[in-house]
Amino acid sequence: MTDKNTSAGDTDVNVSDFTIPDTCESTKGAKILIVDDTPQNLQVLGTVLDKEGCRVSFATDGEQALNLVKKANPDLILLDIMMPGIDGMTVCKRLKEDEETASIPVIFLTAKTESDDVVAGFEIGAVDYITKPFKAIELMARVRTQLRLQRSIKMEIQAQQLSTVAQLAMTIAHEFNNPLAIMQGAVDLADMKKEDSDLQALQHDKVRSQIKRMKLLVDKMLALRELKEIDYAEGVKILDLHGVSPPEQEENAEKA
Repeated sequence: MTDKNTSAGDTDVNVSDFTIPDTCESTKGAKILIVDDTPQNLQVLGTVLDKEGCRVSFATDGEQALNLVKKANPDLILLDIMMPGIDGMTVCKRLKEDEETASIPVIFLTAKTESDDVVAGFEIGAVDYITKPFKAIELMARVRTQLRLQRSIKMEIQAQQLSTVAQLAMTIAHEFNNPLAIMQGAVDLADMKKEDSDLQALQHDKVRSQIKRMKLLVDKMLALRELKEIDYAEGVKILDLHGVSPPEQEENAEKA
């Protein structure tokens, strides 16, 4: 059952006073899932969000939304509460119980105005609650706010991850540098002996080359400023160090 009285062609979105603004940085490229059993609402909301640079996906009921969310991996969900079958409250509760989807912010769209319903929505994890009919300008303001918050959270998590990687890199560098120094010293000492053959000298050059390569790798790990991943094997990613410049190279570039 629903609490909707919309007729064909009607919509719960008021766009009469809405002017599409220039694409906002917080919405550009954002993935948004709209869940509503009224086709007109999906069409109007989709148009508004698309013109703001969002990548929009749609679901017309709760079951379809739950099946789609992990494939779409949205940054934000606009979720109608009153829908046939699985209602919005149940959908939100299931999303918050799943580790893979728990962090996705949910904004409820509903004609309900009772305070108990509002409280229930926040208690199960909704971040905002907009009553119908709502204005598109108000909706977009709330969408932008949640996208900015979500982006800030992701940046904070990335900063924490980078800090962890930096600590690991410093530990590895410390553990690597001592044996590398010993190896370098041993090769230099061997080079000083006149009785070494040409073949031995060639092997020393190869060892020295690999020592230099390993030291460069350590320097790159210490110079990490952001985490970028590249494909290593099927289903496996590693940190991309190719674009990382060691501190010495950065200083030389600045002097050039």
